[in-house]
Amino acid sequence: DCLVCSFEGGVCPQETFHEQRVRFPPRRAREAAAEFHPTPGEIVELQFAATPSSPSGWRQARVKSCQHGLFLVAPTERLEHGARGEVIVPSTHIRPCVSASSSVAGWLHKTEVPVDPVLRDWLGTAQAAASLRQVQQ
Repeated sequence: DCLVCSFEGGVCPQETFHEQRVRFPPRRAREAAAEFHPTPGEIVELQFAATPSSPSGWRQARVKSCQHGLFLVAPTERLEHGARGEVIVPSTHIRPCVSASSSVAGWLHKTEVPVDPVLRDWLGTAQAAASLRQVQQ
């Protein structure tokens, strides 16, 4: 039910997340991006850059106004790191909100795999514990 995720540039240690919290980015054709013109009040996702302490990503923001292909947006929540106030960005830095159907949960399935009897006995040994610790590092 959980996934182990790593982050670009190793800015954060690997972390385990519940599958419902992990999303695939939406696949959009270049034409679809050119046709995306959100209106004031609309909720979009705003791209933010990586910092020395956090990876880049997307967060929800509300469009406040639009002029000449630039959008004034305000994040809908405060984060410890990243943009905190209103920012002006080009359309390439915003996208439609990702739907819940983009969650990886629909792509995963749990399978029970029987363990070979020889391995089952080995799994209880100190050698197995040491080997598994080495794999986890």
